Amino acid sequence: MSEQIRLPDGTMVPMDSAELDPSPADPFQVFDPFLLAPPEWLILGGLGDHYDAQIARKRWPKVKIIGIDPDPAVIAWQETHDWPEGAALVQAGLAERVKKGLATQGPICCMSLHSLRIEGIPISDLLAVNLTTLDALERDRGPFNCSILILDTEGYDYLALKGGQQLLASGRIQLVQIEVWYREEVESSNWVMFQLLGSLGYEFAVKHFRQWWGHNEVWRRKIGR
Repeated sequence: MSEQIRLPDGTMVPMDSAELDPSPADPFQVFDPFLLAPPEWLILGGLGDHYDAQIARKRWPKVKIIGIDPDPAVIAWQETHDWPEGAALVQAGLAERVKKGLATQGPICCMSLHSLRIEGIPISDLLAVNLTTLDALERDRGPFNCSILILDTEGYDYLALKGGQQLLASGRIQLVQIEVWYREEVESSNWVMFQLLGSLGYEFAVKHFRQWWGHNEVWRRKIGR
């Protein structure tokens, strides 16, 4: 029998329930109605064992790609799984400022910097990681003109956005995808994240990929901003 999980309205459904969305074959299809122009850049904050970069290069052959992830196992996995030629790989976590940090080591694709994920774990079981910001990356590798930003940072999306306020306010990012967790402990930070995006000139576009942990949201640059 499939494991039972709780949805936001409190109902319990099987993990493989039709209430949840299957992984899309093309994760970029959801962006099509909101793109004003083909992206020049794809910024992937959090890579895991996903093929987003590989799919993006086939969809947009000229797109420049930068992938950022703190987990050395993820970086190695991407390097051996057809990481696109010429695309940048940065072994670091995204945060509100450049510094050192601690993260759960965990299995591939689940490393997290979030305090809720590392609380109670012995220091010896955590991995020391370098943290950078979106603004610092743009200074070093940009400008990230006409870009799509996708964040998959295991609950750390708000702080990743805080570290990219100059970039976001510039209007060079046309679409932002964030993860919204349903855990009660992060509800307040979700609302702060929404307020930050709104203050920087973005508006909600669409919710998709509903899962037991939450869902993804796409925010677009407000027309005229």
